[in-house]
Amino acid sequence: MNVRELITIATEQAFCVLSLGEDGAVTCEPLFPGVVTPSPLLVGLLKEHKPELVRLLSWQARADELLLASTRRLAQLWPAGTTTFEDDSAWKTLETLVHEAYWSEDVIRLKAALNAREQYASACWEVRLDFVAERTATDAVGSVPAAAHVEPLLRGEDQ
Repeated sequence: MNVRELITIATEQAFCVLSLGEDGAVTCEPLFPGVVTPSPLLVGLLKEHKPELVRLLSWQARADELLLASTRRLAQLWPAGTTTFEDDSAWKTLETLVHEAYWSEDVIRLKAALNAREQYASACWEVRLDFVAERTATDAVGSVPAAAHVEPLLRGEDQ
């Protein structure tokens, strides 16, 4: 059993949250104390795999901080009245890259994926805001293709 499988068992079957204390201790906190408690077998496995748990939980804490900071930057820049990217295939590709980078446990890869996602969003919003401003000024009907501005980001090229 690897450490990810162990974490999955702890969270999905034993209904526990695993966390890493500042002192390096791994805590297994039951979500429903008194109703569901970790089995002695699970506690033993957690102790047996403590070094791997500490490494993975440390990575997840660092990666979560990076994800949260990126999400906050996106939220601050998100123009009022613009839609989400839920139907945007390029955005979905970038989200997949972020997900894969997270689980790769490679901080450089994760930072690059988050940066690409932020650049893509910013470029889309810039194109959209320019289009709205242009359309408002000229009352023209049409669309501005964002693909020309964002395709290089998907290929990892800077603009």
